[in-house]
Amino acid sequence: MIATIIRTGIDPIVVVLAILSVIAPIATFIFKAGIDAVTAKKEDKEIRKEVYRYVEIMDKGEKDVLSLMIKNVADLREYYVINKQQARRSFSAVLLISILGFVLFAGGIIITYPAIIMSFISTAHP
Repeated sequence: MIATIIRTGIDPIVVVLAILSVIAPIATFIFKAGIDAVTAKKEDKEIRKEVYRYVEIMDKGEKDVLSLMIKNVADLREYYVINKQQARRSFSAVLLISILGFVLFAGGIIITYPAIIMSFISTAHP
């Protein structure tokens, strides 16, 4: 394969950069997905803990202002966790799209690289 690359006149560094520009986004996305999964499990445990605590309070039959405040705080925490999950997913989507845009941009440069070199050579030596 290396002999074919050299025969075609494509610089091996360009090939290495092209391969890295494809591998790096995939590795980044997989790594980010793993981190998101771990964080989501942690937040799920927090939500379950809050829900169980709230259910215990409601089962005791306490209907005073303090139990109502605890319920409202539990709801706020749940909304906060949902908001964080949505922000994380949005960030992951933006990260993926930006990496794909970079790959597209780098791919365009790599594809036109031989034509650019040939145009410089033809204009430099008439």
